[in-house]
Amino acid sequence: MKRVLTWSLTAIMLATSAWAMVNITVAKNETAVGGTVYRLDPGRAAAFKGWEHVVAHLREIGETELLAQLEERRAQEQVWIAPRMPPGIRAAWVATLGLVKRIYVAERELVSTPEALYPQLDVPPAHRETFAWMSLAGTLVHELAHARGVEAETGAYAIELQWLHTLRNLPRLQALPPEQRRAYDWAIETAIGNAERARVRATGS
Repeated sequence: MKRVLTWSLTAIMLATSAWAMVNITVAKNETAVGGTVYRLDPGRAAAFKGWEHVVAHLREIGETELLAQLEERRAQEQVWIAPRMPPGIRAAWVATLGLVKRIYVAERELVSTPEALYPQLDVPPAHRETFAWMSLAGTLVHELAHARGVEAETGAYAIELQWLHTLRNLPRLQALPPEQRRAYDWAIETAIGNAERARVRATGS
């Protein structure tokens, strides 16, 4: 009886220690993006509506593979929203001790208008709106690369830029009306330029 009791106490202590470790790991993970995070789900109406907006555009241009990857991560509860994400960061993959792995999306990217996100862009509304969702999608491609095990920023930026470059020749974009196509062309080239500059800042090359 004494031995059974000892084993039971040991099991309880191990379980308590494991639970404490998970809680500490979660806290560290969330602190990395400013804290007060929440999981992306339909119950968070404003953020989820913004997510669905990006999803709809990806579906519209035929980017079904990327769409499937993003929705798979969301189904696995790996897509979270960070209201306090530092300025200048659209999204970030954060893995802590191999226990907590999440893609955090800055809340402002999903709930703010394109005009609020990019007031410095003196372009037609359609250009700015296209650039806003496309830039976020490109960043998500980058963070998905990290999630798949690409550790170096050089590699993640290469994958992001490759995706942006492929948008130029998507059949569905070729068939767009001229005015809409101009908005897409401008957004693609501007997003590529921004990603290239970010790569230089992050890697020095």
